[in-house]
Amino acid sequence: MNQAAAGVDWSVPRRTHPWSIVVNAVHEARRVLSGLVVAVVSGRALGGGELVEVIIPVAAALLGVLAWVRTSFRVAPEEFRLDSGVLFRQSRTARFDRIQAVDVDQPVLARMFGLAELRLQLGGGRHGHFRLACVRQEEAARLRAFLLSRVEQVVAVEGHAGTNQQADEGEPGAQRALAYHGGVPYGLESDEVALAVVPHGRFLASWALSPAVWFAALAAAANIAVVATGSVHALSGTIPETIAAIGLAWERLQRYYGFTLSLSRDGIRLRHGLLNRYAQTVPVNRLQAIEISQPLLWRAAGWARVRMNVAGYAHGGGRGEPGRRTTAVLLPVAPVGEAFAVVGHLLGIQFADVRLRPVPDRARWRAFFWRRSYAFGFDDTVVIARRGLLHPRYSVIPHVKVQSLHLIQGPWQRSLSLASVALHTARGPVRILLRHRDIAEAQQFLEEQSTRSATARRIAV
Repeated sequence: MNQAAAGVDWSVPRRTHPWSIVVNAVHEARRVLSGLVVAVVSGRALGGGELVEVIIPVAAALLGVLAWVRTSFRVAPEEFRLDSGVLFRQSRTARFDRIQAVDVDQPVLARMFGLAELRLQLGGGRHGHFRLACVRQEEAARLRAFLLSRVEQVVAVEGHAGTNQQADEGEPGAQRALAYHGGVPYGLESDEVALAVVPHGRFLASWALSPAVWFAALAAAANIAVVATGSVHALSGTIPETIAAIGLAWERLQRYYGFTLSLSRDGIRLRHGLLNRYAQTVPVNRLQAIEISQPLLWRAAGWARVRMNVAGYAHGGGRGEPGRRTTAVLLPVAPVGEAFAVVGHLLGIQFADVRLRPVPDRARWRAFFWRRSYAFGFDDTVVIARRGLLHPRYSVIPHVKVQSLHLIQGPWQRSLSLASVALHTARGPVRILLRHRDIAEAQQFLEEQSTRSATARRIAV
């Protein structure tokens, strides 16, 4: 590839921006200080352990300069390489054939300095994640564009597209660099189609109706009542839980505010964030399963949430990033009809054409109230399972993504000639379980689904 066309020679080792020392130091110290705040407000004295926790971020800040000098990155002919380490040197590589997504994040402190983080999501679970923090927005955008173009070339070669045809089509790296010339890609590009944009008013209303916000409000009200009655000593047992509840509610607000879902040749692009901003790309072929749910408090407004299982994002975390980081929300809130339309467009299906089969009448002896919500159906592309009476959920899994099948039959089910079938895929929030089916129907579905999944995988290859 013509490196000059992409604007930068990425084969030359480069360092992150000097201001990344401050950003990374604050990032590490924040987690320690949050524990100290809880300790202080809950009435616990600072002992030796807390003092050590104070010293840790100070020492980390002093070592940050040396760590920055010893950290470099570059793009080799077949991989991305990140070298780091002060006392013990380590060199991590990400081969282009294993890169599943390249995301760009902007924590609020990085935004103040005009910086951004680059995150590479690889196959391989927990330790298959790279975090490059921090580089300038323009540099992050150009590097992301260049890496994606190299990934496309590798996929094209593996798919027998031929290097000559790739060369005739032009340099994708150069095209992407031009497309991203304005910096971090938080705006729609010319090759994107917007599928859903969450209005601020709808998101704030849905956030106010979420259990996390209600619990945080009740916890705060309880603490105010305790102070008003003069029982201040009782705060030591409630303050930590209140801080955790408020933190959870705030995290949802600032993470998914301004949510935009679009589709491009790279895949599904998600942009969101109030203070910290996120730009994520999920290849469509990495979607393993999708769930459309209608929380009880949202049903009067006709809203739904869409979540997904994505290969490579299941465990979250990795070296240098928190373990809770996941990519699970495809659409935080949308009208029910829009949610079904978006999922149908992504998977190429029509929900209305898939007939859902209810459970047998004798299932009332196993699940008297909930049996009315259990149903499933399938077509040539997907399997759909429905469950939930107060909180309806529709789980969808393509045949090609089914990794294994599991028939379950407890003692009570055996007495009623019933069984459940679990369809397994990559780990994530979406579970597909066909509950309380007739035993003959479950066994027949198990055999036929094995054939459907095997056929779909052969066609996909």
